[in-house]
Amino acid sequence: AGMDTNEVISATGPALHLAGATGTQLHKSTKLMAASMAQFGDGADQATRYADVFTATVNNSLFTTESLMEGMKYAGTVGAGFGYTLEETAAAVAMFANLGLEGSMAGTQLRMALQAAATHTKKKEATLKQLGLTMADINPEMHSFEDIMIKVGAAGMSTSQAMEIFGKRSGANIA
Repeated sequence: AGMDTNEVISATGPALHLAGATGTQLHKSTKLMAASMAQFGDGADQATRYADVFTATVNNSLFTTESLMEGMKYAGTVGAGFGYTLEETAAAVAMFANLGLEGSMAGTQLRMALQAAATHTKKKEATLKQLGLTMADINPEMHSFEDIMIKVGAAGMSTSQAMEIFGKRSGANIA
């Protein structure tokens, strides 16, 4: 995964802890950590943090380590791309998992919702205006996913409005 020998050695302990804490095989916990560290541009010095975040995510959501690995394939790059932390991204994708969406579907839903929120259309702008919101209010480059969800929740968004703003596939899950 692009790590040198010393980095592999320093990341092995946290990977073992993740595997033990979540009841998964070492190669799966290692793959999840290595891929996610690459997505967020972090090195092996952050391995303990990654193990802790993923342990908490698995133990406090409907994710298994395997399904979190699938979800992060799609959520990690978009989360990192919008400047979200590992913690924010894992929590956001776990929200979709807790709706019953399995692995890659949870990650895809987060990716689609963030992409839709970042894309301006006149129709989306009009729908947001009905809710007293603007495109800037839901821009994932300016706000965390949590902040966006709080804003749209407080606005009393209907499912059809959420589908207009966040896309037909992810909008219903946002609602």
